[in-house]
Amino acid sequence: MPRYAEYVPADIVSKSNTLYSFFARSTIPWSLTCESEGKTRDLVLAVVGDQVERIAGGETNLTAIAAGGFIILFMTLIFMVPMACEACCKHYTLS
Repeated sequence: MPRYAEYVPADIVSKSNTLYSFFARSTIPWSLTCESEGKTRDLVLAVVGDQVERIAGGETNLTAIAAGGFIILFMTLIFMVPMACEACCKHYTLS
């Protein structure tokens, strides 16, 4: 940008001295009465994490994706290599 230094003097120093704050709020509502009943927040988050893992498939899903990739690779080798060899042979026998 033309004349940037004129319009924004000491830009690196200015940006380095800017303090940012981060505010995060919990997405799971929580009450202290739950704590008194023996249900800790960590226990609830662990249960939720297990449910998400089960829904997403977790390691089983990853294994299925990897197996599918190997099957596609195997099928490609079975069909494409002979076709490429045949095309190559036809090309060199015609010349």
